Amino acid sequence: MKKLFFLFIAVAIIFPIIHFVFFSPFYDRAGEWLFLFNQGFKKISKENISSIKQPIVSPSDQFSRIVVNASVSKTSKIRLGISAEKTDNLREEEIFIAPKKEITWDFPQIDNSQNKTYLLQIDIPEESRNNIRFYFFSTDQQSSIIINDEQAHGLSLATHTESKFSTPLEKIQTLATRVKIYKPPLIQIIFFPLMGLYIVLFAVSAWHGLKIILSEEAVDKK
Repeated sequence: MKKLFFLFIAVAIIFPIIHFVFFSPFYDRAGEWLFLFNQGFKKISKENISSIKQPIVSPSDQFSRIVVNASVSKTSKIRLGISAEKTDNLREEEIFIAPKKEITWDFPQIDNSQNKTYLLQIDIPEESRNNIRFYFFSTDQQSSIIINDEQAHGLSLATHTESKFSTPLEKIQTLATRVKIYKPPLIQIIFFPLMGLYIVLFAVSAWHGLKIILSEEAVDKK
């Protein structure tokens, strides 16, 4: 029974943390869409779109994924591309997207991408246009994108970028930096002591758990 208890603790509490740090894809998510949607910006949906061109900025190195907020009613084909200032078709791929609420495009990472601007282009074949509804948010009139080869002011495509971390240590360091920058002072004060306490308590409980398991095995052998 005690073995099952400690196994439950490991699976329910420890494994998610280990998985997050060491086994989950090391992606750093960033983009206006993640922050503006809940700040009074109007969400606008459009369908029957043939093409979209929008500048995007990667705030991190190793840019390797784009997520576009969209509603897909059935499996459809689209073409996505990324161009840089001096490099057309830096990344380009035709993909099939399944019915869901977003379009996710993974591509070979782009090194040295931090704070660089790229042009995202999405082309939708005629047979797929009625199957996809794209979402935009209202922004200032100085911002503009190109929809169906026409310039649209005051709109931005609901999308965000993701970049891979080089190592688990970089992921932990980025998490610590984000806590210092974005969390309220109270959370900053208690976050790191709580993390330290958690590690100490886990080490102590793991040690006692191991002693209990070993003692039970010793009793069973007698």
